[in-house]
Amino acid sequence: MPRIVLSAAIATLLFLVERSLFGALPDPFPRTPLVLACGTYLVQHLDLRDGAAWIILSGLLSDVIGLTAPGAVLAGAVAAATCLTLSRSVFTNRSLYGIVACGACTMIAWAVTYASLLAIQGALAHAPSGWADPILGLPSTLVLGTVILAFLFRLAKRLRGALSSAIMLNR
Repeated sequence: MPRIVLSAAIATLLFLVERSLFGALPDPFPRTPLVLACGTYLVQHLDLRDGAAWIILSGLLSDVIGLTAPGAVLAGAVAAATCLTLSRSVFTNRSLYGIVACGACTMIAWAVTYASLLAIQGALAHAPSGWADPILGLPSTLVLGTVILAFLFRLAKRLRGALSSAIMLNR
């Protein structure tokens, strides 16, 4: 039980940093996918399913707090499923290229799913929905996400040691 609580607390902290710190910076930094990148890193490089839960939790927190249009949890679930599937069957190596490719596909899956949800909501409400925003912001999201993943990959040994001492990993 402590491991689950610790993992959820770390994910929530990353979510708050993503939404408050990066959200307060000038464009393109509010599009920084910190939780998505960290979750992908956990799944792809450390083989921890907690990363997929972090991605879903980020969507859930967005929906609960009301920071985004409803449906972010569904977009997070699709992105998490994409990440898990690709890390297990397509990008099976733990190299930087595998991590970045898995992360890029995960970010694309999130953006396409969220844009689709916004389009459906707009069509049902007969109102403009802003469905193109996730797609138009995708290039900057991919660049910022790749920078985060490369940074995490560079710190791999230190992160593994920190997570081991925090009961999330077995050495």
